[in-house]
Amino acid sequence: MSKFFLKKYQKKNFINACKKMNINIQDELYKPVYKTPEFGWKSSMIKVNYKNTKCKNAESILKNKVVWLNFIHFIGDKNFLDQILKSFKIIFNNLKI
Repeated sequence: MSKFFLKKYQKKNFINACKKMNINIQDELYKPVYKTPEFGWKSSMIKVNYKNTKCKNAESILKNKVVWLNFIHFIGDKNFLDQILKSFKIIFNNLKI
């Protein structure tokens, strides 16, 4: 989401508008990798500890600018994708973007 968009609208308002149009969209799909058990630092033979690791830019971008579309949208046929694009146009028009 662009700075222009975020100056006028909150991310949650956009997500709510999408959900009202039955677009499967989420504000968060994954946490930063270093915050997940899959990162594997706890089982490492090397003594490392990422418990207090912070990557402010990545965390800020994920929190404020990224939205996640369900992958199912990308395996639909052209008509299905056209309907999603039309829904986005309606949302943007309603938000006066």
